[in-house]
Amino acid sequence: MIGEFFRTLPDALAAWWEFGDGFFGLLLMVASVALVVGFAAVAYRLRETQGWLSSLFGSMAVLVGLWWTLGIIPSAWIYFADSQRDLLSDSIIPSAIVIGDLEVASNFYNVFRDSILMLEAGIVLGVGVWLIFAIQKRFPGGLAEGEDRGPTSGGYK
Repeated sequence: MIGEFFRTLPDALAAWWEFGDGFFGLLLMVASVALVVGFAAVAYRLRETQGWLSSLFGSMAVLVGLWWTLGIIPSAWIYFADSQRDLLSDSIIPSAIVIGDLEVASNFYNVFRDSILMLEAGIVLGVGVWLIFAIQKRFPGGLAEGEDRGPTSGGYK
């Protein structure tokens, strides 16, 4: 079983490379990362002088990042896993989990495929929440120079 995994692995990686359109797909990913970094750098640079413009560029960086991490990558994984099922099934990803005569999961391939998506989405959301708190801590919002805090309502009585 382990030997079959390593014999199939080069074919699976070649199929992934071909599925991602080779160097063109890699170039597109690098360009998107550069776009996110560029938007974030412009947002950082404009933060002190142009608050709204900084927010706009920061939002664009987040949008492109989320578009990739919660849209393109999960969709590509589903299409790849489904189109290469014959190659991946039972050599890299088990199609069923059987213990003795007991069949624990007859559709383990689909469970594994979807679990990868759940794991990826959880990581993206966790990193996103951490990033929100880190940005808020590093750049706390404040009043503009000369602006007074308005009267407080006193809350509910």
